[in-house]
Amino acid sequence: MSDLNAWPSLPKKSLQKDGPLWRRTQLRLQNMATYTAQLTPTSLGFDPEFQAMEDSIASLGRLLVVKLQAMEQRHQEENLPGSTVE
Repeated sequence: MSDLNAWPSLPKKSLQKDGPLWRRTQLRLQNMATYTAQLTPTSLGFDPEFQAMEDSIASLGRLLVVKLQAMEQRHQEENLPGSTVE
């Protein structure tokens, strides 16, 4: 198995090392989409099946970010000072 970090064509954008998980995930998904778009032959962009798969991946990525954001929001609300746990 090859080490993906050694690939020279991978985007070298600096990813946040701190901050909310949902935002780091969102940025990572954006970087992955950019990388995929750079490597995808333009002829595949016109293929309806390929486009449907790309749309599905993007949609599931957005769903993941929304779920992480909601989970982190609930966690913050539960850990607020003065909040009561019943």
